[in-house]
Amino acid sequence: MLSNKQMNTKIASIRKSYKAAKNNVQEVLCSGAGHALQHKDVSSFTRLIDATEGADQKRIMAWIRAHGLATWNKEKECYQLNKSAHAETVNEYEDGTEYAIHLFQNCNAWYADVKKPSQIDKELDALKRIQSLRSQIAKKGVVKVDFQSLQDEMQGLMDDIRAAS
Repeated sequence: MLSNKQMNTKIASIRKSYKAAKNNVQEVLCSGAGHALQHKDVSSFTRLIDATEGADQKRIMAWIRAHGLATWNKEKECYQLNKSAHAETVNEYEDGTEYAIHLFQNCNAWYADVKKPSQIDKELDALKRIQSLRSQIAKKGVVKVDFQSLQDEMQGLMDDIRAAS
């Protein structure tokens, strides 16, 4: 087991390396958007998503959707050039470098909306998730349901909720 001093050293190292990683991702995003504008190449976005995971991916994908001139193709599991966004943007900037600089200077970083632990805790409200699921089913309908698996998962959920309470 690490001592408090050792843990503090590790935490400081994590903070520094995580900050550097976030900034590296932002640099790749802005440069990737520049490449999308100038060369119609969005492959760096796919590689970036492959290199990340979880909540970071969601925020990165939202940034790409907003600024990267690319859309995610679910079937191919890769980014493709958003031709209409490209067409709207291509005449506004001299080249990809100018667009990348514009994004660096004027757009929020992909991690700017990071939530505090108290906000994340609220998102883990099981009742709200169940209500959301019911609402989605009511709106979209259900295509296929394995009722035995559903019942097993519901029982597991109830057991987990009891254990966490």
